[in-house]
Amino acid sequence: MKNLFIALGVIFLVIVIVVIGVVGFIAYSGSKLDTSSKAYVDESVPQIVSTWSAKNLLDRASPELLHAASPEQIEGECLRGRALILDMIPITDSLFAVAFEQI
Repeated sequence: MKNLFIALGVIFLVIVIVVIGVVGFIAYSGSKLDTSSKAYVDESVPQIVSTWSAKNLLDRASPELLHAASPEQIEGECLRGRALILDMIPITDSLFAVAFEQI
C-alpha cells in the first residue's frame, strides 16, 4: 500500500512538472508572437480600413482568408464597411463635453 502511494506521488509530481514546463514554454513563445502580431496589425489595419480597399485587404490576406472567401465576397464586405463608415456621426468636442456632463 505504501509503494502505491509513493508511485502515485511520483506520477503526480511528474505531471505537475510537465504542466509547469508547458505553460512556461507557451508563455515565453506567446510573447514573441504578440510582438509580431501587434506590428502586423499596426501596419495593416490602418491601411485597410482607411479606404476600405479590397485590394489592400487582398494584398495582405492569409491563405485561409483567400480559401474561405472569394475576391467578390471580400469586395462586397469592403463596400459594406465603407457604407457603415459613412453612416457614422463624427464626434465633436461639444458632443463629448455634453456626454461627460450627463455622467
